[in-house]
Parts: sequence; structure tokens; C-alpha cells
Amino acid sequence: FSSPHCAPCNDLAPKLERFHHQHPEPEIVVISKGEPSENLAKVKEHGLSFPVVLQQQWEISCRYAMFATPIAYLIDEAGVIARDVAVGVNPILDLATAAHEATDSLPKHDIPRT
Repeated sequence: FSSPHCAPCNDLAPKLERFHHQHPEPEIVVISKGEPSENLAKVKEHGLSFPVVLQQQWEISCRYAMFATPIAYLIDEAGVIARDVAVGVNPILDLATAAHEATDSLPKHDIPRT
């Protein structure tokens, strides 16, 4: 969760982009608030290549009962929160690293060749 007016979010954005560029797994999605033009400016400023989606008010934040930024959740394939919420730049980067390491350690399935 992010906001274009959040200084720590703006500190996190380029770090998250570098992480995403180096490690395409796990998938990163940012949920932001604010005006589309403000968010588009931040996407361009930081060169973000992962999805940034907007919530109208706080409708998605309400579902998680968290209204601070930046915060992050690790959500598994079943849509279940897999770890405690990460609050702040370093905890979010640590969560992304842990998620990548968990994904990287999964067995690789051979693709059948025909």
C-alpha cells in the first residue's frame, strides 16, 4: 500500500523497482490512493514496471484494516495472507526478499518436451 504523498513510499519505490528488475518473482502489485495523475507522475519518476492500482477512497485498505503507508502483505496463490504485515521501507524489502527466497527454493518442474 502506497501514496504519492508519502515520503517513505517515494524512498521505497526505486528500491522496489530494482528488486523487481532483479527478481521477477514474487509478483509485486502496489495499491495506491490519490489522483491518477499524481500516481502516473510517480510511476514515471521512478520508472516502475510493476502494476500500480488505485483505490477510490480506502475500500481496499478497509478490507485489511490498515491505513498507514507504506505497508505490504505477502499473499499466497490461494489469496491467503502468508506473513505478518510489513510496515516501513526495510521490513517491506525484507518481506520481498523472503518471498523471493521461498519462491526460488520451490522445486522446478520439468516442462515436457514433444
